[in-house]
Amino acid sequence: YIELLNSIPELADLGEIFNSSNLIELTEKESEYFVTCVKHICKNTPYVILQFNVENLMENTLMENIAVDIEMDDELWDIEFTIPESKIEYGEAGVTFVCLKREDDVYKSDNMTCNLTFETKEVDNDGNIDDDGDEDEYPLEEIDIMETDFMIPNKPIGLIQFRKIWEETGDGNEAMRKFPLTSMNNIQSAVTAVLELINMKACENGHIVPDGAQSHAVNMVGTYIGDIDIVARAGFILDAKKGHINLKIAVRSQNEELNNLLIQSIQ
Repeated sequence: YIELLNSIPELADLGEIFNSSNLIELTEKESEYFVTCVKHICKNTPYVILQFNVENLMENTLMENIAVDIEMDDELWDIEFTIPESKIEYGEAGVTFVCLKREDDVYKSDNMTCNLTFETKEVDNDGNIDDDGDEDEYPLEEIDIMETDFMIPNKPIGLIQFRKIWEETGDGNEAMRKFPLTSMNNIQSAVTAVLELINMKACENGHIVPDGAQSHAVNMVGTYIGDIDIVARAGFILDAKKGHINLKIAVRSQNEELNNLLIQSIQ
């Protein structure tokens, strides 16, 4: 992604990228227009770049002036600018961008409504393009920006090193939460889901749950934007009677507000 972003002056000017999300599918693969999104978090500036990859699967159709229109209710975020794609032929893909600006210390924006906007022109079997086009739009899935988009996993460390960092950070810099994962009845699935949600790295293969285990503990490390080191401990217990997993998670860092944000990000 870095090469692509740096090739566009408006995006290159926003500085180094701290983290890029996985691909998020915003339409079904069988749709007329297959759209995915990548969230890029800028490291030293308060910007988030939304990269929308658009594939035109409509036969005999040319797309022009392709962009994504975003509506959001959060007043702490602003749409800074949009970079449209000029055209996408049938069977081809293009990219359009939306740059968002956040207030300082704001790391979340829910319920961003997205619509793909474009103009279509008919193309006959000889490749001739109709001069008259039609304006169109196509609804996409909503996008959320989460607190953990601003986290990157650290390289895994040994248990002794983890304990040293944990104790040096101290319980005075800790936020802790206990709650049931009511949609989970398998410890391995719960561990995998929590690690993905919080975007941290498990220490010493802690992400692997032994067969038949009724409980499991995971030590995790990560770095938050602003070079804030994060350590966390999560305990998973299978409640066989109720058919779900109980989770206890504690997060420690030098930022009390951030600790609370992270434990609340798991839902």
